[in-house]
Amino acid sequence: MTFAGKTVVVTGAGSGIGLALTLQLCAAGARVLALDRRFPAMPEGAECLATNVCDMGELAEAARHVPDGVHGIAAMAGIEMGGRIDELDIAAWHRVFEVNVFGTVRTIQTFLPALLRHKGSIVLCSSQLSLAAARNCPAYAASKGAINTLCRSLAVDHAAEGIRVNAVAPGAIETPMMTRAFRGQPDCVRAAIRARHAMGRFGTADEAAAAAAFLLGDGASFITGAILPVDGGWAAA
Repeated sequence: MTFAGKTVVVTGAGSGIGLALTLQLCAAGARVLALDRRFPAMPEGAECLATNVCDMGELAEAARHVPDGVHGIAAMAGIEMGGRIDELDIAAWHRVFEVNVFGTVRTIQTFLPALLRHKGSIVLCSSQLSLAAARNCPAYAASKGAINTLCRSLAVDHAAEGIRVNAVAPGAIETPMMTRAFRGQPDCVRAAIRARHAMGRFGTADEAAAAAAFLLGDGASFITGAILPVDGGWAAA
């Protein structure tokens, strides 16, 4: 798989799956416009811009860095919010949707004109929790369910323009987000979630990123509107 001569925008590029995807794309020859609010681990070889996906002005400024267009958009930015529906106030729900859903929408709105120039590909970040539920995460799961529907809608709307739109649905992946989600939880909770995966382990950021890179690339040229589980069998179990 090669991305030589191609430019890809990756949001959430400072950590987790977004960082792993950025590194894989750079290794495959891509020019990567890496967007995140901060970069604790600087993606080597990428053009890193401090950008909040909740701010259209910052996204528009980032788009000025790709005057020749882009070949791919990977909207990986997102946040997790645990708690039952009676434990989360409306402000928390708004926050989850603001980042996970509307941040994705803003990213696509900003870079779609640049993508149309090259008939490129879009990959969104869903979750296994949008396909098979778990406890104490209705806000997060609902936001990822919205991503699935957005993916399919965009795929239909833009197929005639040569644009493919797909999503990866990762399971529990060893990332800083998962570390924060387990903070303060007893070991038995972590063990139970690990066991829920048919493969009996958590995934890695590289594994999830590899699936996203595949969907971005030419090898997935007849795939659009797909939600690809990268979940170690969570949804199947």
